[in-house]
Amino acid sequence: MCQPSERSPTQLATNPYTGGRERVVADPARTAILVGDSQASGVKGVPTTATWPVLALRSLGYQVCALVAAGMGFTGEALTGAYAGALATRWIPPHGSLPLIVVEGGGNDAAAGVPPGTVTAAAGKLVRSLRAAQPGARIVVVGPLSGSSQPERRRSSRAAVDRALQAAAPTWGARFVAARNLLDTGTVPMLDAVHPTAAGHAVLAGPLATRLRAAGVLPAAG
Repeated sequence: MCQPSERSPTQLATNPYTGGRERVVADPARTAILVGDSQASGVKGVPTTATWPVLALRSLGYQVCALVAAGMGFTGEALTGAYAGALATRWIPPHGSLPLIVVEGGGNDAAAGVPPGTVTAAAGKLVRSLRAAQPGARIVVVGPLSGSSQPERRRSSRAAVDRALQAAAPTWGARFVAARNLLDTGTVPMLDAVHPTAAGHAVLAGPLATRLRAAGVLPAAG
């Protein structure tokens, strides 16, 4: 897995569209960028490699470059900051013509009480910046994870952000995959109201892969 904290200068190259520095990877044609929060980074002993977004992408044949951190979101009101800031200052994306970028999130923005319109405005800017860096990549936005087992207030705020992202994504040239009610697709062991156990992540990976396929995210070539 491409790790954003590895910064060997001998393995960096310049993006021809943005001038930014990027990590050289062995097989760009099969590499997907995953931008995400704790659902993709893992918490409480669950490693990034065992999270449901990573497992789903791997099941489709992609090598995953995970640019992820717990508590992050589309806006600065999220617990630990915005994706755009981390991409600009901390994270190093993979180099080359990539086929796929998946952005997962919105739950921390919803938890912070950020209005859905504000979330989508920030998400739109993020998607456009990712498009500028990777003009040939398919971009998929995965909404915040939710399910009927969650408290109604938490579920409704996440659903509002989810619906707003779904409505806006096509205007950015992105595809949308809902994670609303994904927790209801089977028995999902949970660490708390929002974070699955390692076994729960494994349960969620299959339904997400199915939804990605339905959205036209084909298995990686080769």
